[in-house]
Amino acid sequence: MRHLALDGSDGGPDSPATRFVDAVTVGDDEPVVDKYDRSAFAGTSLDDALRGHAVRDVVLAGLVTEGGIASTAIDALRLGYQVSVLLPAIAANTPEGHRSALDDLRDRGVTLRG
Repeated sequence: MRHLALDGSDGGPDSPATRFVDAVTVGDDEPVVDKYDRSAFAGTSLDDALRGHAVRDVVLAGLVTEGGIASTAIDALRLGYQVSVLLPAIAANTPEGHRSALDDLRDRGVTLRG
């Protein structure tokens, strides 16, 4: 998953600001889904790709708990996936936003994994 600016102001997928760091390698047979919104499902091919591989469980990690993590988790639930958030692998803008988003996700049925 790679987040890009819809207007191209970040330079696109090959710019220094958005390309994967050297430590991250993507094989020729590994898809990269570009997202332009908070949710990884909004306007992307992610749902089709996951269903094409019979994936039913989604584990989320990344930034920002009250932004992309929450939006992606809610969309995944709406699409029928079992959703978990990997707590050591997420971060938030504020401690309050982090706690509030996690409380909301837990109430919606997301599993929080420590």
